[in-house]
Amino acid sequence: MRDNKNSEDPGNESRNYSRTQVFTRAIYRIMSHPEEPQLCPSGFVAEDKSFRERLAESAGLPEAVVAFMINLDNKLDRLIAHLNKDSLIGYFPKQFVVLDLSASGMLVQSNELQPGDFVEVVLFLGELPSVLVSGVAQVLRPGKPLPGVGSTFALKFTRLRESDREQIVRFVFKEDRQRIRTEKFK
Repeated sequence: MRDNKNSEDPGNESRNYSRTQVFTRAIYRIMSHPEEPQLCPSGFVAEDKSFRERLAESAGLPEAVVAFMINLDNKLDRLIAHLNKDSLIGYFPKQFVVLDLSASGMLVQSNELQPGDFVEVVLFLGELPSVLVSGVAQVLRPGKPLPGVGSTFALKFTRLRESDREQIVRFVFKEDRQRIRTEKFK
């Protein structure tokens, strides 16, 4: 995990979130203008926490039944996200590799982006369970060329649902924890 106020971050701006090096794929589409509606709506990839909270508070069911229903709902969310992954590719025809990720932005490898572009991005943060995160990002600037990678670009999220931001924070934390454990046993 790197310091979130590091001047060497991809966006070259102060960040409020930790970031980590990753190697994950994402699909995207270039938007015609920054306020264009997202094609990947909230319910398509994000969890509805309010449903779970309402169920727990007002169902009048035994706690074990509520826990079972919430667990079942989580499993259904994962199945739906996994099935929807294939249909998303029709709406998001382009791909890039994410090299560095935080809840405020990312560094990506791509030969098709230009500074100032706005892109709607769907990140694949996990296979099983499927974790898909969607948001709008602006291409800030080209990054430093990396050997064997080619062109890189710094992107900053301009629209990101809070639930998706939380998923990214969890992913970064999990990746960093795994990296520390791996390095500890070398």
